[in-house]
Order: sequence, then C-alpha cells, then structure tokens
Amino acid sequence: MRSWNVEELWSVVLLILFAMNGYVPFLMKGLADPTVHSQFNTSASNPLSQAMILLIWLGTLVPIGRILPRLMKSAYAIRPLMPYILLAFASILWSQDALVSVRKLLSFSLTCIFAFYFAVRFPLHKQLAMIYAATTFIAIASVAICLLAPKYAIDHAQHVGAWQGILSGKNALAGTMVIGLAAALVIRPKSILQQAARIFLMLLFAGVILMADSSGALVVIAVFWASMPLLSHLAGYEQKTRALITVILFIGGASLAICVVEYLPIILKLLNRDPTLTGRTDLWKAVLISIFKHPFLGYGYGAFWLGLKGESANVVLAVKWAVPHAHNGFLDIWLSLGGVGLACFGYALLKACRRIWAIILSDDLKPCLWMISIVILVLTYNLDESDLISAPSMMWILLVSAFCGLEVYAHQHRRPAQVRRHAGDARFISPQTALAGAV
Repeated sequence: MRSWNVEELWSVVLLILFAMNGYVPFLMKGLADPTVHSQFNTSASNPLSQAMILLIWLGTLVPIGRILPRLMKSAYAIRPLMPYILLAFASILWSQDALVSVRKLLSFSLTCIFAFYFAVRFPLHKQLAMIYAATTFIAIASVAICLLAPKYAIDHAQHVGAWQGILSGKNALAGTMVIGLAAALVIRPKSILQQAARIFLMLLFAGVILMADSSGALVVIAVFWASMPLLSHLAGYEQKTRALITVILFIGGASLAICVVEYLPIILKLLNRDPTLTGRTDLWKAVLISIFKHPFLGYGYGAFWLGLKGESANVVLAVKWAVPHAHNGFLDIWLSLGGVGLACFGYALLKACRRIWAIILSDDLKPCLWMISIVILVLTYNLDESDLISAPSMMWILLVSAFCGLEVYAHQHRRPAQVRRHAGDARFISPQTALAGAV
C-alpha cells in the first residue's frame, strides 16, 4: 500500500508557496514599489513572508530528509543538470555581487532538490493531480482577492488594471495559469462530473490569463494547444511514420519560427500590437551589449540585475524603465553564467530531447505526454519571460522534474522487462507508468 496522502498534500502546499515566492499581498508596501516584484526573499522584512520562506525550507527538507537514502538511489536522474548546477555555484568566484549570488543559489538549490524529489517520488498521474490542485487554488484565491480586495491584487502603477492575484506580478500569475491550463488539457476525466469540472477550470484559467493581460501567455497556450493534439495522434502511427512526422513537424516549426522572427514587426503591426513587444526588443539589444562584455562566464548567478548598481545600470538607463530581468530566459542564463552556462543548459536540454525522441519511437508516448508538454511549454514561455534563472519558480521546478523524469524513464527502459515490472510495484514509480485514465 502506498502512503502518499500526507506527502501529496504537503507537496501541493509547497507548490503554492513556491509560486508565491514568499510574497504576501496584504503585507507588501505597495504594488507601485518595483522592489515588490522581486525574487524569493526581497520581502523578508515582513514577518509573515519570513514565516512563509521558513515554511518552504523546512517543508521541503523534512520529507526529503526522511527518505534521503532511497532518493539517493535515483540520483542519476539529476546528472544531466549537474554541469549547470556546479557552474552556478562556481560563479560565486567571479560574481559582481557574491552575496546576491549566494542568497539566490540557496533558493536555486532548494528548488532543484524539490523538483528532483517531486520527479522520482511520485508517478506522473500524481504529479499532474498535484499541479492541477495547486494551480486551481491559486486561480480561485486570485479571483477572490481581485474581487474582494482589488487594491492589493490589481496593478495600479505599471500595468494599470492587470490582475496579479496572490502572486507578485501579472506575468507570474499568467505563467501559473498557463501551467494549470496545460494540466487541464492533458488530463482526461473519468466521469461527466469530472469533465464538467475540467471545462469550468479551463475557462477559469483562461479568464485569469485574459485579466492578467499577458500576451506572451496567450501565445504559449496557442502553441501548446496546437502541439498537444499532434503529439497525441502520433501514438496511433507506426514507428517509422512517427519518426517521419516528427522530423517534418520539427523542420516546419523551425521554418515558421524563423519567418515569424524575420517579419515580426510587420506581423505585430497587422495585429495592432506594439512592434517593440512592449519595449522588449530594445531591452534585448541593450542586454546583448552587456552580454558581450562578459560573454563566456557572465556576471555570476542571479547577480546581474542590481538596478542602478553594476552593469545592469547601463541597461536600465538605455531602456529608461526599471528592468527586473531580460524578459527572455536564455538571455538571462547568458547574463548570469555566460556562454558556458548556456552550453551546460543546452547539454541538459539535448539529453532531454534525446529521451523524448526515444519515447516518440516507443509505445509510451501517451503516458509520457505530460513530461514532453512541460518541456515545450517552459521553453516557449521563456522566449518572452524569464523563469530559467530565477528561483524558486514553478516553471523551473516543472522543467527540472521533467528532465529528471525523462532520465528515470530512460533508466527503467534500459533494464530487463522483469526488473522493470518489479520497479513498477515499488514505492518509487517510474514516470513511464500509465497515467491510469489521466491521459
């Protein structure tokens, strides 16, 4: 008998707290203060925020500590990310603000540890259910606070009227709702009641995204909505046909992306949108200038964006607004850890893509659909936002857990069938385990 109930509930709570980043709307100084839209412990001066941060630390480390010996047996799952993680810690040596790097690396470590635990402790259908529950709570709580206490939950300064809910900004709320909507799209309900609840929650997630006024989130959902049915239908074809269709889709998608980038100003003008992507194109140009000053090792993990201190001052003065990040996860990796860091992340991504290719050629595509969808979702989202270098972040947690889950899948499928059957009965269920009606 599997006794996951308490751990599942606790993991849902931790996912919610990670998404909130220690942010407590009622204790913040005001949404007009740019320091409020910040990282893990900017709000540490508030007692309740300090309590939340402590709860995240203890809540993560206590259950992990209890089963650490068994977790260590699955340590191979995090191996592809180890070069990236080790480089992040080594960057303290050349960081332009070592104390900032140390503080953010503590949050980064905690996030990676929890993501690893989440991936190897629970089978995929449990992961999906917990993510679904956490994002549902955040959606309902955000709607409630926006309606009952709008001065705390609606932006009245930078993006007037945009919903922020219980999170620290409109993009944080929209990103979390994207995750919830993605989970709802992947889940397959077992009854009419569950189907009705699923439709209601999909409408709720989509409505909150619209109220958050995040164009990037809408684009991500459009890409996700288009790609998921294609992946689902692939399972019905023979192996060679699946491989051919995947290659065609990849080449077609890459060609389309190049065309969009090439003609982006024209497309945005036709859609009556800002051709600078709300100042992002100007920001990216300024960021690239800073990148090429330290192209190989960067400025240290999380130590670039210091406002008017250090090199980030040049970017802030160039774009003339308080920039919290590069609005592109890959550029932020380059800023923090240089081209070497980008290569280390690319190595982990290539390993994940190799695992995904093996899954596409196997008969386990549908059970593994959630891991594949997370990789697509997070990478697409980070073309416009930045969750690859900020921690804790639910996006980063899910990406790391997907990378780890893909490694566990590959490890289990390298073993003889009889051993895999025993592993499927064990307490640690491999991610290839069928989602039992969830997918």
